[in-house]
Amino acid sequence: MLATKWADQFCSQAKSNGLDCVVVNRVNGWPETVTIDGWQCFTKSVSYNAQRGLYFQGIDPKKLEEKGDFVLVCGVAIGKLRDIFVIPWADFFGT
Repeated sequence: MLATKWADQFCSQAKSNGLDCVVVNRVNGWPETVTIDGWQCFTKSVSYNAQRGLYFQGIDPKKLEEKGDFVLVCGVAIGKLRDIFVIPWADFFGT
């Protein structure tokens, strides 16, 4: 069974709504960096724990050495794309 790549699902939905959204870098088949209307975005999928009301994610520390405009966080709960967070790059990696 293939795993759902939530950032790919987001990009498909963005394109269907008229945004220019292109995956520019993949790591192990997963979309890592996309451009959305010219903005460079690092993508991250996170899982939602309904019992705790929290999202869980891990971050690659090498991203701190890179530059971008935004971090696109695709929140997933019960196997569905649930929430989309767009966070300025510096704010996300500065915390």
